[in-house]
Parts: sequence; C-alpha cells; structure tokens
Amino acid sequence: MLLDNTSSHMIAGMETIKVGSFDFLKLSNLLLIFLLANCASVIQPLDQEIIAAFKACYERKLTCHKVAQLDIDALRTCECLSIFSGSSNPDSHTALKMCYMGHGHPLTLMLEEAGVLTDCSIRTLEAEETLDFDFCTANVLNKVIMKSDCMKEAFAELDMTSDTLEILLSPEAPYFRLSTCGYAGTTQIDYPKDSEMMEVFECQETQSNRYKLSLLKCTTKALNQSVKISIRVDNRGFLSLQYMILTEDKQVCFVEYMCVPDEEYEV
Repeated sequence: MLLDNTSSHMIAGMETIKVGSFDFLKLSNLLLIFLLANCASVIQPLDQEIIAAFKACYERKLTCHKVAQLDIDALRTCECLSIFSGSSNPDSHTALKMCYMGHGHPLTLMLEEAGVLTDCSIRTLEAEETLDFDFCTANVLNKVIMKSDCMKEAFAELDMTSDTLEILLSPEAPYFRLSTCGYAGTTQIDYPKDSEMMEVFECQETQSNRYKLSLLKCTTKALNQSVKISIRVDNRGFLSLQYMILTEDKQVCFVEYMCVPDEEYEV
C-alpha cells in the first residue's frame, strides 16, 4: 500500500526499513511504502488545486483578523487622500484601496476616480506601543453631559497661559468648576447642575484634578465641531472627553480624548 509520509500515517513503536529513498513498514499481512516528501501534489494534481484554494481562502480570513500597527506621517496621508477632493463632478465617486505588506514595507493608497488610477506610497515607521488607558465605565465616579456652546465659551475665557486646567466635580455646590491660574491671575467658571446647558449631571463624590492645558488644547478642533460633550472622570482621576459631532449628511459620530491627571500638582 502506498502512503504519503505524514506523521499521522506512522505507527508508534514500529520502525521503518529504509530501501533507497523510500521507507517500508512490514506488517503481518501488509507492506506499507511511504512516498517521498513533497511529491503528493505531483502525483495527485487535484490535491494541489484543492490545497491552493484552501490556502488562499485561509490567508484572506487570516488577514481580516490581523491588526497592523505602524506609524505614518499624518500630513502626507491627508495630502494623498485629498488628491481628488476638488472634483467638480457631483456624480464622481472616488474608490480607495489601502495595502500594507508588513514590516519594512510602505503603506500604499490606490485611488480610482473616473477610470484614473493613482498610487501613493507612504513610508512607514516602527509603531510604538499604544498606551492603554483601561478606562472602564464601571469605575466612572462622575459624569457630565452638556451642550458644547458653554464649553466653547469657557475655553475662550480661561487663561491659556496657565500650565494646568483644574476640573472640580462635586455633588454639592459649586458642582462643576473649571479653574486656571496664569499671568492674568486665577479664573474660575462654575456650572450649576440645574443649568439649561446641562443635560446630565451624575456625581458620586467630590473630585478635583489638574490636567495639562497643553494637552486639552488639542481637543478644541473637535470641540468647535461638536454639539454636545460628555465629561467623565474615573476613580483614578483619568479624564474622558467625548464629543458628539453631526456630519454634513446628518450622521452622528463621536470623537473621544483621554487624559491623565498631572502628578506634579497636588490639589
């Protein structure tokens, strides 16, 4: 009987006899002859096609579950994506395909519009480890949801020369306070929990934490586009700012920022 040489066809505890390049196994009423390695696909071409189809399907499924981590130049990526942004044809649609072969390879963007194909290759860098804030809803002590307009006014009035922004949340007055201390002195803005701008106020205990104002300034672009803002603080003082934004086609999307308290300041 001819068999391929996969290990599952071997019988434990029985030694094969080597004759030339072939292995033989003599049983009581049967002689097993094991084929050479890597020759099954040649002798059985149908197996080769089936195996190839299976491997292709497996690789597609595997790619769907792979998470590629890479660092790219955000400005260059935006420039590539905006190549067709100025099209005057309202019926024109741009298709985008992104390809990344793996470590050491560039990120390739393929843009197609009206039969015109453009390839953009962006150099990639080694991805740094992503910071995991481990922000769990179950550990949130205080939560505020308010209209974004009042927060926009607050950022306009606060002293931006301050190093930090202090956020106070309390079940008692002043309830919700933003404070800065800069060249112009101390600035405080209080929001009562029954304010018309306040939609949700859930406060379990008094918390006062300071956060680097330079980090929070990065959120102003999302703030200016938003209609509502959710402010949450967990038991470690970690801050979550979630902005609700309405797109031009009236779709709702959310942008979230995380910030850790400044350990240099003790409140």
